[in-house]
Amino acid sequence: MKRVAWNFEISKDFNTLSEENQMSTTGGKFRFWNYTTDELCDIAKLMVSEKQMTITDATMNKLRKNFDIAREESDYGNGRFVRKILEEAEMNLAERILQFKESEITTELITTIEECDIPDFSTRNKSIRQIGFAC
Repeated sequence: MKRVAWNFEISKDFNTLSEENQMSTTGGKFRFWNYTTDELCDIAKLMVSEKQMTITDATMNKLRKNFDIAREESDYGNGRFVRKILEEAEMNLAERILQFKESEITTELITTIEECDIPDFSTRNKSIRQIGFAC
């Protein structure tokens, strides 16, 4: 069964969703699927195309590695992780473009996410926040 990021496919009327795309509700809470790496890549491609941007093959490979790593962590945010990493990539893209002269900036340059724009998730410094009192 093919699953797609529901917030891209969902109609404003929840009842019009196909049965396989409906999420079960229990006690007023939604159950979110754990997407496979391929599905996360599909979501990323969809998000990028909706912004009329492109992504290189090398970038997609780096995203795939990041998704594999993230899926193994307990605080993995599912589809939200894709959005967050792409937003960070867009900020990195903007910073990269600032290094060019105005005459060197092209439409292709500002609409293509390169591998260097994707944060390196394997070296992420993850700190554990203590909630409550610590001695």
